[in-house]
This record gives sequence, structure tokens and C-alpha cells, in this order.
Amino acid sequence: MSSFSPPLAPLGEQAGSARARPYLAHSRLLAMLGLALYVVSFFLIAVGGGNFSDPLRGYNCALFAFFDPWQDSNFLRSSPFEYFSLLIGGWTNLLFLAATVFGFWKPGSRAARALAVAALVCIPFCWVVFACETAFPREGHFAWVVGMVLTLAATMSAEAVEHGKANVRDDRD
Repeated sequence: MSSFSPPLAPLGEQAGSARARPYLAHSRLLAMLGLALYVVSFFLIAVGGGNFSDPLRGYNCALFAFFDPWQDSNFLRSSPFEYFSLLIGGWTNLLFLAATVFGFWKPGSRAARALAVAALVCIPFCWVVFACETAFPREGHFAWVVGMVLTLAATMSAEAVEHGKANVRDDRD
């Protein structure tokens, strides 16, 4: 009989205490929920109004934010503040994915923590672009942010349990 091994299974195997296992299971569940929400957000409407003729889906926003700063040289000259905000906001997804991979692969590493912080710091730059374009965030943007925060929080809390930094209480005593 084969058993299902969740993606965060190595975290559970590395935890030395049987008392930590329920916390790791919750972390795995939250990480999977966060990743699912993150993926779904790309298919929802993320931005509406403003200078956009039609509402944009999350994947359109991601592609636009990542590639447009490299293609439009006039954009830098006409609006440098918005340009750099778009440039920084465009790196959010790559930083998040790298932080998630490092968080699963090497929990507690400096790289995982630094990438997670960098990804979260990039999010407000998207809001600057919204303001400059007189656009507003829609459900896809909120799902995107919540998905990232949930995933990163779950991987960081699993790392804390693994290294004994969390206050683990045994209810059986």
C-alpha cells in the first residue's frame, strides 16, 4: 500500500519531538492552502479601473510587471517613480517562489528568510503602480497577497517548530 507524502514531509521527519508533529501538520496544511490560493489568484481579476481598458487577470499583471519595464525605455524617462515601482513589483513572484522552495528545501536558512522578507517588501510597490495608474486591486490581488503570506508564514512556523523555537505544549500531560 502506498502512502501519500505531502510536499513538506521532510520537515516532519526532521522534527525530533513527537509533540511537534501536530504543529508541522498544521503548517503543511496552511502552506498547501496558501499555495493553492496563490495559484488560483492568477486566474482571477487582479486589477480594475484606471488606465486599463479591461480588468486584468493575475497572470496578465505578472507578465506585464515582469516584462514591461525591460521593453519600454520611454517609461523610465516619463515616470521614473512608477517605473521602479513596477520593476520591483515585477520581481515579487520570483522572490516568493524562491523563498518557498528554500523554505521547503532548507528550512531556517538565511536564504529562505531573506527571500521571504524581500518578497513581502515588494508587495507595496504594486500598490504604488495602482495609485499612479488610478487603478484598484480586485479579488485576484487580495488572493495573491493572502496566498503568499499564508505560505511564507507556514514555512517559517514549521522552521521554528523544527528548531525548537516555538512553544510546543503537550496536551496529554
